[in-house]
Amino acid sequence: MSKIDELLKGEKVEWKKLGEVCNIKRGRVISKIYLEEHKGEFPVYSSQTRNNGEIGSISTYDFDGEFASWTTDGAYAGTVFYRNGKFSVTNICGLIEPKDNKKLLVKFIVYWLQIEAKKHVKGGSGNPKLMSNVVERIKIPIPSIETQEKIVKTLDKFTNYVTELQAELESRTKQYEFYRDMLLSEGYLNNISAKIDRLVSKDYELKFITLGEIGEIQMCKRILKEQTSSQGEVPFYKIGTFGKEADSFISQDLFREYREKYNYPKNGEILLSASGTIGKTVIFDGEDAYFQDSNIVWLSHNERLVLNKYLYYFYQIVKWNPSTGGTINRLYNYNLKNIKIILPPIEIQNKVVEILDEFQSLLADTKGLLPQEIEQRQKQYEYYREKLLTFDVSCAKHTHTHTHTHNLISNSYFELLKEVAEIVGVSVFDVKLKRLEDVAELYDGTHQTPKYVNTGVPFVSVQDIKNIYGTNKYITAEEYNKFKVKPRKNDVFMTRIGDIGTCAIVENDDNLAYYVTLTLIRPSNDIVLSKFLKYLIESSQGKKELSKRILHNATPIKINLGEIGKLQFLIPSIKVQEHIVSILDKFDSIVNNISKGLPKEIELRQKQYEYYREKLLSFKR
Repeated sequence: MSKIDELLKGEKVEWKKLGEVCNIKRGRVISKIYLEEHKGEFPVYSSQTRNNGEIGSISTYDFDGEFASWTTDGAYAGTVFYRNGKFSVTNICGLIEPKDNKKLLVKFIVYWLQIEAKKHVKGGSGNPKLMSNVVERIKIPIPSIETQEKIVKTLDKFTNYVTELQAELESRTKQYEFYRDMLLSEGYLNNISAKIDRLVSKDYELKFITLGEIGEIQMCKRILKEQTSSQGEVPFYKIGTFGKEADSFISQDLFREYREKYNYPKNGEILLSASGTIGKTVIFDGEDAYFQDSNIVWLSHNERLVLNKYLYYFYQIVKWNPSTGGTINRLYNYNLKNIKIILPPIEIQNKVVEILDEFQSLLADTKGLLPQEIEQRQKQYEYYREKLLTFDVSCAKHTHTHTHTHNLISNSYFELLKEVAEIVGVSVFDVKLKRLEDVAELYDGTHQTPKYVNTGVPFVSVQDIKNIYGTNKYITAEEYNKFKVKPRKNDVFMTRIGDIGTCAIVENDDNLAYYVTLTLIRPSNDIVLSKFLKYLIESSQGKKELSKRILHNATPIKINLGEIGKLQFLIPSIKVQEHIVSILDKFDSIVNNISKGLPKEIELRQKQYEYYREKLLSFKR
């Protein structure tokens, strides 16, 4: 017989409702402004789980003594803590105090409720609650005070093991956060960008190739007239409505079947008209839509070789009919494949795209300009666009080896790049502050309280952010098909209530449903890497930026989707981002990788503690 069995053998317990043996109390509203205006030494606890639930400290206290506390509302409803000393709690916390501490220990209540409280939370992901009237009715086993003391002493030892390991991990985490914030600071980003991105200090080779060497010309599967309708679910664009509003539609079922079986453009790829108005371009935004075969095509290619946006600007200068001088009625695949393009390295492409994007913004802003000024600005744009994309002979230098000729970008090209950058207000070397909505698309999840099923499409909300693939909640495929925006590989989830700003990266294209408590961020990966964005948002700079836009008076605190788009971050070149991510990934693995090191040991200790807690508190009713 084990020591636990011996401890509990023959133990008589009395089952009582908490309301019969305890005083139940609630906290009060304590706003962020109140915390700022009444700073002091006494802790204030709220619903968050970080920092033991402490959100600040004030000059007064509402409670003094030993209590069990629980969260009444929100994502962390049913979370239980042990409190001891002088402190206050907010209105979304409750407190439990034994009426007779010679018969019932506070810590015994805490350990029991850490098993039992979550079972009584109501409301699911919609608005989880565990109110006082429910807590009062929770039954608790009451063994002798001596047995309670032995159980508490045993579980305290396990808790201390975990606490010590967590303290060591916290120390490492602080070290990691220090270096993360340093690596993402404006000073460091500018310095490292100057070293890595110092364009004129390196030789950049130009590639003279054809579109056919870059990728494959693709088009959608043919849609028959009888498969379309004047009203429907998915817009179908023909050459006459390309770049306009669709007047034909196909069913969602047909769309899903064709998208999965046949060629379909990726988000950001450049759609091109191959008949009618030859060379008309549309940047595909990823929204559900289908396009007429042969008349609308795209180049499927590797973005590590050529950026979509660079290709978009290149198409604007292509002479689609150079040999005949007449109107081409159709572009065939061989026409497109044989078009020659000059490709600089990606970092040069990025800078050219940034400059031309800014030029486009200037062209769109014509307020207060005279017609001749607008025309002059357009001509200036077209002139520099041509210069930046054609790399004429005066902008290239040649070096020879015994094998072949290298075409290198000359200093005169960089002078041109700097000249245009100054015109549009772009820095060639310094890191630029950008709004999140300019570098990513933002979506929120379903606002409807989900109807869970035993198996189906995994459903995640704010509680699952630490392990989005570990959720045990599911919805039906039919419900999931109603989602307008479905997660894709390299999307980023960000929490928008409670512990705001914690992120997780989507690892694959598998179906994954998400609740409104999460924001789905879809970065333009030619501008910002998903991992870099995650590190940015979770950094101290990210938290400061978030704090400006959080609704601190809401319960729990939250941030609106529109405000997330206004967040501003320093975004260096992709090359600099890759350098920083490679460093932070190593730190992150040490601190957060649950498969090894301290996180793994903590996980094992926590499971050991939970096992013995269950065994020690498994009294028969």
